[in-house]
Amino acid sequence: MMFSKKYEPKKIEDLFVEKEKIMQLKKAVLERKSVIINGPTGCGKTSFAFVLAQELDYEVLELNASDQRSKNSLELILGPGSKEGSLFSRGRLILIDDVEALSGTKDRGGLPTLIQFIEQSKWPVVITTSEIHDFKFSRLKTRCSLIELPPVDDLHIFTLLEKICGREEIMYDPLLLKEIAERAHGDVRAALNDLQALSHD
Repeated sequence: MMFSKKYEPKKIEDLFVEKEKIMQLKKAVLERKSVIINGPTGCGKTSFAFVLAQELDYEVLELNASDQRSKNSLELILGPGSKEGSLFSRGRLILIDDVEALSGTKDRGGLPTLIQFIEQSKWPVVITTSEIHDFKFSRLKTRCSLIELPPVDDLHIFTLLEKICGREEIMYDPLLLKEIAERAHGDVRAALNDLQALSHD
């Protein structure tokens, strides 16, 4: 199994996210408001949404915008999901991953359709992106609160790599782990992939 999957955050304590931002997302979800989580690749945006949903015992309806770009595709999935009740009377969180994929002529109608569903949704909508400050998302930003996540600190990545080496019984050079952490530039997933590749050499 890939380290990036095996060691993805399972609990709130595993997240590299400030407590204030955790409380901000939790409050928005409980109030059934929509949120944009913006941050660089590998900073834990999607994990943040899933871990919080698990803590709240919410069902997650996930849509990856890069796979469902058209207006028809969005309507087919989001239409029922944004209005129907959840299984077993649980809460529901609708996760739109990588919303920056909704751009270009092939996606005409996709972004307006998403905004319309946000306005009509019975459930909170959490959107992840690394490009929310692009002008094309100006209208979307007016419909959602914004949580900004920074790149993960090198020290946090180094500590995680050390922990994984211990669990996987990998002999390591601390200087090499430091180099991997620094080279990742805040991208935890990239660091874990590098560690796994080196451990198999």
